[in-house]
Amino acid sequence: MGCAADPTELVLIVDSDLRVPSELDAVGVLVVAAGGGRTETEGALVGNGALTLPLTLGITAASESTGPVTLTVTGRSMGRAVVVREARVAFVPRTRRAFRVVLQRGCVGVPCAAGQTCEDGRCRAVAVAPEELGPFQGVPPRVDAGPAPGDGGMDTPLGVDTEPPPDTMVAMDSGAPDTTAPDTTPPMDTAVAVDTTAPMDTTPPMDTTPPMDTAVAVDTTPAMDTTPPADTRPPADTARDTADSGTACPCSAGLTCCGTVCSALATDPAHCGRCGVRCVAPPMAVSACVLGACATMCMAGFGDCDGLAANGCEASLGTAILHCGRCGQPCAPANAVGQCVAGRCTIQRCNAPFADCDMNPANGCETNLRTPENCGECGMRCMPPSTMVATCPAGRCAFACSAGTADCDMDAANGCETSTRTVDNCVTCGNVCVPRERATPRCGSTGCQNNCVGLFGDCDGNVANGCERDVSSDASNCGACNFECGLPRANALCLRGVCGIERCELDFGNCDGVVANGCEANLTSDNNHCGRCGLRCMGGTTCMDGRCM
Repeated sequence: MGCAADPTELVLIVDSDLRVPSELDAVGVLVVAAGGGRTETEGALVGNGALTLPLTLGITAASESTGPVTLTVTGRSMGRAVVVREARVAFVPRTRRAFRVVLQRGCVGVPCAAGQTCEDGRCRAVAVAPEELGPFQGVPPRVDAGPAPGDGGMDTPLGVDTEPPPDTMVAMDSGAPDTTAPDTTPPMDTAVAVDTTAPMDTTPPMDTTPPMDTAVAVDTTPAMDTTPPADTRPPADTARDTADSGTACPCSAGLTCCGTVCSALATDPAHCGRCGVRCVAPPMAVSACVLGACATMCMAGFGDCDGLAANGCEASLGTAILHCGRCGQPCAPANAVGQCVAGRCTIQRCNAPFADCDMNPANGCETNLRTPENCGECGMRCMPPSTMVATCPAGRCAFACSAGTADCDMDAANGCETSTRTVDNCVTCGNVCVPRERATPRCGSTGCQNNCVGLFGDCDGNVANGCERDVSSDASNCGACNFECGLPRANALCLRGVCGIERCELDFGNCDGVVANGCEANLTSDNNHCGRCGLRCMGGTTCMDGRCM
Protein backbone atom coordinates (compact mmCIF):
# COMPACT_ATOMS: atom_id res chain seq x y z
CA MET A 1 0.00 0.00 0.00
CA GLY A 2 1.23 3.57 -0.69
CA CYS A 3 1.10 6.41 1.85
CA ALA A 4 0.99 10.16 1.36
CA ALA A 5 3.30 12.50 3.27
CA ASP A 6 2.08 13.16 6.80
CA PRO A 7 0.56 16.59 7.53
CA THR A 8 1.38 18.74 10.53
CA GLU A 9 -1.16 17.16 12.85
CA LEU A 10 -1.89 16.26 16.45
CA VAL A 11 -4.12 13.29 17.33
CA LEU A 12 -5.68 13.67 20.78
CA ILE A 13 -6.65 10.34 22.39
CA VAL A 14 -9.06 10.67 25.33
CA ASP A 15 -9.59 7.79 27.81
CA SER A 16 -10.52 7.36 31.47
CA ASP A 17 -10.27 4.83 34.28
CA LEU A 18 -13.63 6.07 35.59
CA ARG A 19 -16.52 3.68 35.07
CA VAL A 20 -19.22 4.44 32.49
CA PRO A 21 -21.91 5.50 33.18
CA SER A 22 -21.88 5.41 37.00
CA GLU A 23 -18.90 7.78 37.29
CA LEU A 24 -18.63 9.26 33.79
CA ASP A 25 -21.32 9.84 31.16
CA ALA A 26 -19.90 12.55 28.85
CA VAL A 27 -16.57 14.00 27.66
CA GLY A 28 -15.96 17.55 26.40
CA VAL A 29 -12.90 18.94 24.59
CA LEU A 30 -12.01 22.65 24.22
CA VAL A 31 -9.22 23.60 21.77
CA VAL A 32 -7.77 27.14 22.00
CA ALA A 33 -5.26 28.23 19.33
CA ALA A 34 -2.22 30.38 20.00
CA GLY A 35 -3.98 33.51 18.71
CA GLY A 36 -7.12 32.95 20.77
CA GLY A 37 -9.31 31.10 18.25
CA ARG A 38 -11.28 28.35 19.90
CA THR A 39 -13.57 25.44 19.13
CA GLU A 40 -15.40 23.10 21.45
CA THR A 41 -17.11 19.71 21.13
CA GLU A 42 -18.76 17.30 23.54
CA GLY A 43 -20.05 13.74 23.24
CA ALA A 44 -22.25 11.55 25.42
CA LEU A 45 -21.06 8.11 26.55
CA VAL A 46 -24.60 6.79 27.20
CA GLY A 47 -27.91 6.76 25.36
CA ASN A 48 -28.67 6.66 21.66
CA GLY A 49 -25.60 7.24 19.48
CA ALA A 50 -23.29 7.04 22.51
CA LEU A 51 -19.53 7.30 21.96
CA THR A 52 -17.12 4.73 23.35
CA LEU A 53 -13.81 5.34 25.04
CA PRO A 54 -11.13 5.86 23.96
CA LEU A 55 -12.04 8.80 21.70
CA THR A 56 -9.79 10.48 19.13
CA LEU A 57 -9.76 14.07 17.90
CA GLY A 58 -7.65 15.25 14.94
CA ILE A 59 -6.18 18.79 15.08
CA THR A 60 -4.43 20.06 11.95
CA ALA A 61 -2.20 23.14 11.75
CA ALA A 62 -3.48 25.78 9.30
CA SER A 63 0.05 26.64 8.15
CA GLU A 64 3.64 25.99 9.10
CA SER A 65 2.96 27.49 12.52
CA THR A 66 3.69 25.06 15.37
CA GLY A 67 1.16 26.49 17.81
CA PRO A 68 0.97 25.78 20.63
CA VAL A 69 -2.65 24.85 21.26
CA THR A 70 -4.24 24.61 24.71
CA LEU A 71 -6.43 21.58 25.32
CA THR A 72 -9.00 21.29 28.11
CA VAL A 73 -10.58 17.83 28.48
CA THR A 74 -13.50 17.59 30.90
CA GLY A 75 -15.17 14.42 32.17
CA ARG A 76 -18.78 14.94 33.23
CA SER A 77 -21.39 13.02 35.19
CA MET A 78 -25.03 14.15 35.05
CA GLY A 79 -23.90 17.54 33.68
CA ARG A 80 -21.36 18.16 36.45
CA ALA A 81 -17.61 18.36 35.81
CA VAL A 82 -15.98 15.40 37.61
CA VAL A 83 -12.37 15.71 36.48
CA VAL A 84 -10.52 18.16 34.22
CA ARG A 85 -7.16 17.74 32.47
CA GLU A 86 -5.37 20.64 30.76
CA ALA A 87 -2.40 20.55 28.40
CA ARG A 88 -0.48 22.99 26.21
CA VAL A 89 0.97 21.14 23.20
CA ALA A 90 3.01 22.34 20.21
CA PHE A 91 2.84 20.79 16.73
CA VAL A 92 5.82 18.99 15.21
CA PRO A 93 6.17 20.32 11.61
CA ARG A 94 5.10 17.89 8.85
CA THR A 95 4.62 15.13 11.42
CA ARG A 96 1.59 13.38 12.89
CA ARG A 97 1.96 12.99 16.65
CA ALA A 98 -0.36 11.46 19.24
CA PHE A 99 -1.07 12.79 22.73
CA ARG A 100 -3.00 10.64 25.19
CA VAL A 101 -5.07 12.17 28.00
CA VAL A 102 -6.46 9.86 30.67
CA LEU A 103 -9.16 11.29 32.95
CA GLN A 104 -8.06 9.56 36.15
CA ARG A 105 -10.00 8.69 39.27
CA GLY A 106 -6.96 9.70 41.29
CA CYS A 107 -7.32 13.32 40.05
CA VAL A 108 -10.95 13.77 41.09
CA GLY A 109 -11.08 16.64 43.57
CA VAL A 110 -7.31 17.35 43.39
CA PRO A 111 -6.77 21.16 43.22
CA CYS A 112 -3.80 22.53 41.27
CA ALA A 113 -2.34 26.04 41.00
CA ALA A 114 -2.57 28.17 37.85
CA GLY A 115 -0.45 26.70 35.03
CA GLN A 116 -0.67 23.19 36.49
CA THR A 117 -2.93 20.19 35.98
CA CYS A 118 -3.43 16.82 37.69
CA GLU A 119 -1.84 13.61 36.38
CA ASP A 120 -1.40 10.35 38.34
CA GLY A 121 -2.92 12.03 41.38
CA ARG A 122 -0.28 14.81 41.45
CA CYS A 123 -0.04 18.30 40.01
CA ARG A 124 2.28 18.88 37.06
CA ALA A 125 2.95 21.66 34.55
CA VAL A 126 0.34 22.18 31.84
CA ALA A 127 3.06 22.42 29.16
CA VAL A 128 3.75 19.11 27.38
CA ALA A 129 7.34 18.38 26.34
CA PRO A 130 7.95 17.16 22.73
CA GLU A 131 9.26 13.82 24.01
CA GLU A 132 5.85 13.15 25.61
CA LEU A 133 4.34 12.95 22.12
CA GLY A 134 4.61 9.73 20.14
CA PRO A 135 3.66 8.56 16.66
CA PHE A 136 0.02 7.69 16.10
CA GLN A 137 -0.21 3.91 15.76
CA GLY A 138 -3.94 3.43 15.84
CA VAL A 139 -6.46 3.61 18.67
CA PRO A 140 -5.11 1.93 21.84
CA PRO A 141 -7.26 -0.37 24.03
CA ARG A 142 -9.45 1.08 26.74
CA VAL A 143 -7.79 1.83 30.08
CA ASP A 144 -8.93 -0.73 32.65
CA ALA A 145 -11.68 0.90 34.71
CA GLY A 146 -11.68 -0.65 38.18
CA PRO A 147 -14.76 -0.79 40.37
CA ALA A 148 -16.02 2.56 41.56
CA PRO A 149 -15.74 3.07 45.34
CA GLY A 150 -18.74 1.52 47.02
CA ASP A 151 -20.44 0.17 43.90
CA GLY A 152 -19.54 -3.48 44.48
CA GLY A 153 -18.15 -3.74 40.97
CA MET A 154 -21.51 -2.99 39.36
CA ASP A 155 -21.19 -0.40 36.62
CA THR A 156 -23.98 -0.75 34.12
CA PRO A 157 -27.57 -0.14 35.25
CA LEU A 158 -30.17 -2.53 33.97
CA GLY A 159 -31.46 -1.57 30.56
CA VAL A 160 -28.41 0.56 29.60
CA ASP A 161 -26.60 -0.63 26.47
CA THR A 162 -22.84 -0.12 26.92
CA GLU A 163 -21.76 -1.83 23.69
CA PRO A 164 -19.99 0.66 21.38
CA PRO A 165 -21.63 1.43 18.06
CA PRO A 166 -20.27 -1.02 15.45
CA ASP A 167 -18.97 1.82 13.27
CA THR A 168 -17.09 3.64 16.03
CA MET A 169 -13.42 4.13 15.23
CA VAL A 170 -12.11 2.95 18.64
CA ALA A 171 -11.13 -0.34 20.21
CA MET A 172 -13.54 -2.27 22.39
CA ASP A 173 -13.37 -2.01 26.19
CA SER A 174 -11.47 -5.29 26.25
CA GLY A 175 -9.04 -6.96 23.86
CA ALA A 176 -5.98 -5.76 21.99
CA PRO A 177 -6.05 -3.50 18.94
CA ASP A 178 -5.63 -4.94 15.47
CA THR A 179 -1.92 -4.65 14.79
CA THR A 180 -1.88 -6.74 11.64
CA ALA A 181 -2.81 -3.86 9.37
CA PRO A 182 0.26 -2.09 7.99
CA ASP A 183 -1.18 1.41 8.56
CA THR A 184 -4.36 2.16 10.50
CA THR A 185 -3.70 5.87 10.87
CA PRO A 186 -6.97 7.66 10.12
CA PRO A 187 -6.67 10.60 7.72
CA MET A 188 -7.39 13.69 9.82
CA ASP A 189 -6.85 16.58 7.41
CA THR A 190 -9.61 18.57 9.02
CA ALA A 191 -9.77 21.61 11.25
CA VAL A 192 -11.13 19.82 14.33
CA ALA A 193 -13.26 16.68 14.21
CA VAL A 194 -14.06 13.91 16.70
CA ASP A 195 -12.86 10.71 15.05
CA THR A 196 -16.13 8.71 15.22
CA THR A 197 -19.11 8.35 12.98
CA ALA A 198 -21.49 8.46 15.93
CA PRO A 199 -23.45 11.74 15.91
CA MET A 200 -22.39 14.37 18.38
CA ASP A 201 -22.97 18.08 18.84
CA THR A 202 -20.64 19.98 16.50
CA THR A 203 -22.36 23.33 16.78
CA PRO A 204 -19.59 25.91 17.43
CA PRO A 205 -20.06 28.41 20.25
CA MET A 206 -21.14 31.89 19.26
CA ASP A 207 -18.47 34.26 17.87
CA THR A 208 -15.70 31.65 17.56
CA THR A 209 -13.89 33.41 14.72
CA PRO A 210 -10.18 33.28 15.64
CA PRO A 211 -7.86 36.31 15.35
CA MET A 212 -5.72 36.52 12.23
CA ASP A 213 -2.60 35.02 13.89
CA THR A 214 -4.37 31.72 14.65
CA ALA A 215 -2.16 28.72 13.94
CA VAL A 216 -4.94 26.14 13.99
CA ALA A 217 -7.60 25.92 11.28
CA VAL A 218 -10.55 26.36 13.61
CA ASP A 219 -11.97 29.42 11.88
CA THR A 220 -15.74 29.05 11.80
CA THR A 221 -16.54 32.15 9.74
CA PRO A 222 -18.77 31.78 7.81
CA ALA A 223 -20.83 29.19 9.61
CA MET A 224 -20.57 25.83 7.92
CA ASP A 225 -23.30 23.34 7.19
CA THR A 226 -22.29 20.18 9.05
CA THR A 227 -25.42 18.20 8.24
CA PRO A 228 -24.20 14.81 6.89
CA PRO A 229 -25.57 13.74 3.52
CA ALA A 230 -28.10 10.95 3.55
CA ASP A 231 -26.80 7.36 3.38
CA THR A 232 -23.09 8.27 3.26
CA ARG A 233 -21.97 6.38 6.35
CA PRO A 234 -20.29 3.00 5.85
CA PRO A 235 -22.41 -0.05 6.65
CA ALA A 236 -22.51 -0.67 10.38
CA ASP A 237 -21.43 -4.28 10.08
CA THR A 238 -18.34 -3.64 7.95
CA ALA A 239 -14.92 -3.84 9.62
CA ARG A 240 -13.07 -3.74 6.31
CA ASP A 241 -14.11 -3.00 2.78
CA THR A 242 -13.02 -3.57 -0.77
CA ALA A 243 -11.95 -0.67 -2.99
CA ASP A 244 -13.63 0.19 -6.28
CA SER A 245 -10.53 -1.15 -8.02
CA GLY A 246 -11.20 -4.56 -6.56
CA THR A 247 -8.01 -4.53 -4.47
CA ALA A 248 -8.70 -5.50 -0.86
CA CYS A 249 -6.88 -3.77 2.02
CA PRO A 250 -7.22 -4.75 5.69
CA CYS A 251 -8.77 -1.93 7.75
CA SER A 252 -9.62 -1.59 11.43
CA ALA A 253 -13.19 -1.25 12.65
CA GLY A 254 -14.75 2.05 11.56
CA LEU A 255 -12.39 2.47 8.55
CA THR A 256 -13.21 1.90 4.88
CA CYS A 257 -10.76 0.77 2.22
CA CYS A 258 -10.52 3.39 -0.56
CA GLY A 259 -8.03 2.19 -3.16
CA THR A 260 -4.97 1.38 -1.05
CA VAL A 261 -5.82 3.65 1.87
CA CYS A 262 -7.90 2.92 4.96
CA SER A 263 -10.12 5.97 5.34
CA ALA A 264 -12.41 7.36 8.03
CA LEU A 265 -15.22 8.54 5.78
CA ALA A 266 -16.57 10.79 8.54
CA THR A 267 -13.46 12.99 8.66
CA ASP A 268 -11.24 12.29 5.61
CA PRO A 269 -11.37 15.27 3.17
CA ALA A 270 -10.00 13.00 0.40
CA HIS A 271 -12.84 10.50 0.87
CA CYS A 272 -15.67 12.41 2.54
CA GLY A 273 -18.82 10.36 3.08
CA ARG A 274 -17.75 7.83 0.41
CA CYS A 275 -14.61 6.91 -1.45
CA GLY A 276 -13.40 9.43 -4.04
CA VAL A 277 -15.42 12.42 -2.79
CA ARG A 278 -12.76 15.09 -2.22
CA CYS A 279 -13.45 18.33 -0.35
CA VAL A 280 -12.00 21.19 -2.47
CA ALA A 281 -11.49 24.59 -0.86
CA PRO A 282 -12.18 27.86 -2.74
CA PRO A 283 -9.62 30.72 -2.62
CA MET A 284 -8.43 31.76 0.86
CA ALA A 285 -10.46 29.01 2.51
CA VAL A 286 -9.96 25.53 3.89
CA SER A 287 -12.26 22.58 3.51
CA ALA A 288 -12.91 19.89 6.06
CA CYS A 289 -14.90 16.69 6.22
CA VAL A 290 -17.24 16.82 9.20
CA LEU A 291 -19.49 13.84 9.88
CA GLY A 292 -19.16 12.74 6.27
CA ALA A 293 -20.03 16.09 4.69
CA CYS A 294 -17.70 18.68 3.15
CA ALA A 295 -17.64 22.00 4.99
CA THR A 296 -15.80 25.18 3.97
CA MET A 297 -14.22 27.56 6.42
CA CYS A 298 -12.41 30.83 5.73
CA MET A 299 -8.74 30.93 6.56
CA ALA A 300 -7.79 33.01 9.56
CA GLY A 301 -7.94 36.71 8.64
CA PHE A 302 -10.27 36.30 5.64
CA GLY A 303 -14.04 36.44 5.19
CA ASP A 304 -16.65 35.69 2.54
CA CYS A 305 -18.14 39.18 2.70
CA ASP A 306 -19.82 39.24 -0.72
CA GLY A 307 -21.49 35.84 -0.28
CA LEU A 308 -20.19 34.56 -3.65
CA ALA A 309 -18.91 31.00 -3.50
CA ALA A 310 -16.88 31.39 -6.72
CA ASN A 311 -14.33 33.84 -5.28
CA GLY A 312 -14.16 32.15 -1.87
CA CYS A 313 -13.12 34.22 1.11
CA GLU A 314 -12.24 37.31 -0.92
CA ALA A 315 -11.98 39.91 1.85
CA SER A 316 -8.80 40.34 3.87
CA LEU A 317 -10.23 41.25 7.26
CA GLY A 318 -6.84 42.53 8.35
CA THR A 319 -6.58 45.26 5.70
CA ALA A 320 -9.94 45.72 3.92
CA ILE A 321 -11.22 49.25 4.51
CA LEU A 322 -14.87 48.14 4.09
CA HIS A 323 -14.53 44.94 6.13
CA CYS A 324 -12.07 45.75 8.92
CA GLY A 325 -11.93 42.91 11.44
CA ARG A 326 -15.22 41.45 10.25
CA CYS A 327 -17.53 41.60 7.25
CA GLY A 328 -19.56 44.80 6.94
CA GLN A 329 -17.50 46.80 9.46
CA PRO A 330 -16.02 49.80 7.58
CA CYS A 331 -13.02 51.76 8.78
CA ALA A 332 -14.24 55.36 8.45
CA PRO A 333 -13.04 57.55 11.33
CA ALA A 334 -14.49 61.06 11.61
CA ASN A 335 -12.58 63.90 9.89
CA ALA A 336 -9.87 61.46 8.84
CA VAL A 337 -8.61 58.90 6.31
CA GLY A 338 -8.79 55.45 7.91
CA GLN A 339 -6.46 52.48 7.56
CA CYS A 340 -7.25 48.89 8.58
CA VAL A 341 -4.22 47.36 10.33
CA ALA A 342 -4.38 43.80 11.67
CA GLY A 343 -8.17 43.97 11.70
CA ARG A 344 -8.32 47.21 13.68
CA CYS A 345 -9.36 50.60 12.34
CA THR A 346 -6.58 53.17 12.71
CA ILE A 347 -6.11 56.76 11.54
CA GLN A 348 -3.79 57.13 8.55
CA ARG A 349 -4.05 60.93 8.50
CA CYS A 350 -6.40 63.67 9.72
CA ASN A 351 -8.24 66.02 7.39
CA ALA A 352 -7.26 69.69 7.85
CA PRO A 353 -7.82 71.48 10.17
CA PHE A 354 -8.55 68.54 12.52
CA ALA A 355 -6.29 66.44 14.75
CA ASP A 356 -6.55 63.35 16.95
CA CYS A 357 -5.70 65.07 20.23
CA ASP A 358 -7.14 62.39 22.53
CA MET A 359 -5.36 59.55 20.63
CA ASN A 360 -8.63 57.63 20.42
CA PRO A 361 -9.24 56.22 16.92
CA ALA A 362 -12.87 55.50 17.80
CA ASN A 363 -13.87 59.19 17.59
CA GLY A 364 -11.50 59.97 14.72
CA CYS A 365 -9.84 63.40 14.49
CA GLU A 366 -12.10 65.13 16.97
CA THR A 367 -10.31 68.47 17.54
CA ASN A 368 -10.47 71.59 15.33
CA LEU A 369 -7.03 73.25 15.34
CA ARG A 370 -8.47 76.68 14.48
CA THR A 371 -9.88 77.44 17.90
CA PRO A 372 -8.24 79.52 20.67
CA GLU A 373 -8.06 76.37 22.85
CA ASN A 374 -6.14 74.32 20.24
CA CYS A 375 -4.56 76.78 17.83
CA GLY A 376 -2.37 75.09 15.22
CA GLU A 377 -1.63 72.08 17.43
CA CYS A 378 -3.19 70.12 20.25
CA GLY A 379 -3.22 72.02 23.54
CA MET A 380 -1.86 75.32 22.11
CA ARG A 381 -4.03 77.86 23.98
CA CYS A 382 -4.13 81.53 22.93
CA MET A 383 -3.93 83.82 26.00
CA PRO A 384 -5.30 87.32 25.17
CA PRO A 385 -4.34 90.53 27.04
CA SER A 386 -6.91 92.32 29.21
CA THR A 387 -10.00 93.70 27.38
CA MET A 388 -9.15 91.56 24.32
CA VAL A 389 -10.44 88.26 22.95
CA ALA A 390 -8.41 85.53 21.22
CA THR A 391 -9.04 84.13 17.74
CA CYS A 392 -7.24 81.53 15.60
CA PRO A 393 -8.02 82.38 11.97
CA ALA A 394 -5.29 80.30 10.25
CA GLY A 395 -3.84 78.10 12.96
CA ARG A 396 -2.08 81.08 14.58
CA CYS A 397 -3.13 83.08 17.60
CA ALA A 398 -4.63 86.51 16.93
CA PHE A 399 -6.28 88.97 19.29
CA ALA A 400 -9.17 91.37 18.83
CA CYS A 401 -10.89 93.93 21.00
CA SER A 402 -14.00 92.79 22.79
CA ALA A 403 -17.34 94.34 21.77
CA GLY A 404 -17.62 98.04 22.65
CA THR A 405 -13.85 98.62 22.97
CA ALA A 406 -10.99 99.59 20.64
CA ASP A 407 -7.24 100.13 20.71
CA CYS A 408 -7.40 103.78 19.74
CA ASP A 409 -3.92 104.75 21.00
CA MET A 410 -2.30 101.74 19.24
CA ASP A 411 -0.47 100.86 22.44
CA ALA A 412 -0.47 97.06 22.92
CA ALA A 413 0.58 97.50 26.54
CA ASN A 414 -2.80 98.91 27.62
CA GLY A 415 -4.85 96.72 25.27
CA CYS A 416 -8.23 98.02 24.11
CA GLU A 417 -8.38 101.11 26.28
CA THR A 418 -11.17 103.06 24.58
CA SER A 419 -14.92 102.58 24.84
CA THR A 420 -16.60 102.90 21.45
CA ARG A 421 -19.99 103.67 22.97
CA THR A 422 -19.39 107.34 23.68
CA VAL A 423 -20.06 110.51 21.62
CA ASP A 424 -16.28 111.08 21.39
CA ASN A 425 -15.54 107.64 19.88
CA CYS A 426 -18.84 106.34 18.57
CA VAL A 427 -18.49 102.77 17.15
CA THR A 428 -15.02 103.66 15.81
CA CYS A 429 -12.07 105.60 17.15
CA GLY A 430 -12.42 109.39 16.63
CA ASN A 431 -16.04 109.37 15.41
CA VAL A 432 -17.42 112.42 17.33
CA CYS A 433 -21.16 113.04 17.57
CA VAL A 434 -21.84 116.85 17.34
CA PRO A 435 -25.03 118.73 18.46
CA ARG A 436 -27.64 119.38 15.74
CA GLU A 437 -30.62 121.74 15.42
CA ARG A 438 -33.18 121.21 18.22
CA ALA A 439 -31.21 118.10 19.31
CA THR A 440 -28.44 116.80 21.57
CA PRO A 441 -26.07 114.05 20.31
CA ARG A 442 -25.96 110.43 21.50
CA CYS A 443 -24.06 107.26 20.39
CA GLY A 444 -26.17 104.36 19.18
CA SER A 445 -25.24 100.81 18.12
CA THR A 446 -24.84 101.87 14.48
CA GLY A 447 -23.37 105.36 14.97
CA CYS A 448 -24.32 108.91 16.02
CA GLN A 449 -28.00 109.70 16.61
CA ASN A 450 -30.08 112.69 17.82
CA ASN A 451 -31.93 113.16 21.10
CA CYS A 452 -34.65 115.62 20.09
CA VAL A 453 -35.57 118.58 22.32
CA GLY A 454 -39.24 119.36 23.13
CA LEU A 455 -42.01 118.48 20.65
CA PHE A 456 -39.68 117.93 17.69
CA GLY A 457 -38.66 114.73 15.98
CA ASP A 458 -36.00 113.47 13.58
CA CYS A 459 -38.60 111.98 11.25
CA ASP A 460 -36.53 111.88 8.05
CA GLY A 461 -33.66 109.88 9.70
CA ASN A 462 -31.10 112.47 8.63
CA VAL A 463 -28.81 113.11 11.60
CA ALA A 464 -27.24 116.14 9.92
CA ASN A 465 -30.45 118.32 9.86
CA GLY A 466 -31.29 117.54 13.47
CA CYS A 467 -34.94 117.25 14.61
CA GLU A 468 -36.76 118.89 11.73
CA ARG A 469 -40.40 117.91 12.44
CA ASP A 470 -42.83 119.72 14.80
CA VAL A 471 -44.83 116.88 16.37
CA SER A 472 -46.99 119.11 18.61
CA SER A 473 -49.83 119.71 16.09
CA ASP A 474 -49.21 117.39 13.11
CA ALA A 475 -52.00 114.76 13.08
CA SER A 476 -49.74 112.48 10.97
CA ASN A 477 -46.84 112.83 13.43
CA CYS A 478 -48.57 113.55 16.71
CA GLY A 479 -46.21 113.43 19.69
CA ALA A 480 -43.75 111.23 17.76
CA CYS A 481 -42.68 110.56 14.22
CA ASN A 482 -45.22 108.61 12.14
CA PHE A 483 -47.83 108.49 14.92
CA GLU A 484 -51.07 109.24 13.04
CA CYS A 485 -54.30 110.26 14.75
CA GLY A 486 -56.74 108.04 12.86
CA LEU A 487 -60.06 107.85 14.83
CA PRO A 488 -63.28 105.97 13.82
CA ARG A 489 -66.17 108.18 12.52
CA ALA A 490 -64.41 111.40 13.61
CA ASN A 491 -62.26 114.26 12.35
CA ALA A 492 -59.04 114.04 14.41
CA LEU A 493 -56.67 116.83 15.49
CA CYS A 494 -53.27 116.97 17.26
CA LEU A 495 -53.05 119.36 20.18
CA ARG A 496 -49.74 119.74 22.06
CA GLY A 497 -48.65 116.32 20.80
CA VAL A 498 -51.86 114.54 21.84
CA CYS A 499 -54.56 113.21 19.51
CA GLY A 500 -58.11 114.57 19.99
CA ILE A 501 -61.55 114.71 18.30
CA GLU A 502 -62.32 117.89 16.41
CA ARG A 503 -65.91 116.79 15.53
CA CYS A 504 -67.91 113.58 15.00
CA GLU A 505 -69.51 112.46 11.79
CA LEU A 506 -73.29 113.08 11.35
CA ASP A 507 -75.52 110.90 13.65
CA PHE A 508 -72.51 109.67 15.72
CA GLY A 509 -71.20 110.88 19.06
CA ASN A 510 -68.27 110.38 21.44
CA CYS A 511 -70.56 109.47 24.29
CA ASP A 512 -68.00 107.49 26.40
CA GLY A 513 -65.40 110.28 26.27
CA VAL A 514 -62.65 107.94 25.05
CA VAL A 515 -60.64 109.42 22.19
CA ALA A 516 -59.07 106.13 21.06
CA ASN A 517 -62.38 104.59 19.88
CA GLY A 518 -63.53 107.82 18.18
CA CYS A 519 -67.27 108.53 17.93
CA GLU A 520 -68.60 105.15 18.96
CA ALA A 521 -72.35 105.84 19.57
CA ASN A 522 -75.00 105.73 16.79
CA LEU A 523 -77.45 108.45 17.87
CA THR A 524 -80.20 107.22 15.53
CA SER A 525 -80.69 103.81 17.15
CA ASP A 526 -78.88 103.67 20.50
CA ASN A 527 -81.54 103.42 23.29
CA ASN A 528 -79.00 104.92 25.73
CA HIS A 529 -78.04 107.78 23.44
CA CYS A 530 -81.09 108.51 21.32
CA GLY A 531 -80.61 111.73 19.34
CA ARG A 532 -77.82 112.93 21.65
CA CYS A 533 -75.43 111.50 24.18
CA GLY A 534 -77.14 110.47 27.45
CA LEU A 535 -80.80 110.56 26.27
CA ARG A 536 -82.24 107.16 27.28
CA CYS A 537 -85.56 105.78 25.97
CA MET A 538 -87.81 104.85 28.94
CA GLY A 539 -91.12 103.02 29.43
CA GLY A 540 -90.55 100.41 26.78
CA THR A 541 -89.88 102.89 24.01
CA THR A 542 -87.29 102.31 21.29
CA CYS A 543 -84.93 104.75 19.61
CA MET A 544 -85.85 105.15 15.96
CA ASP A 545 -84.37 107.85 13.72
CA GLY A 546 -83.02 109.60 16.81
CA ARG A 547 -86.38 109.65 18.68
CA CYS A 548 -87.86 107.39 21.41
CA MET A 549 -91.05 105.79 20.08
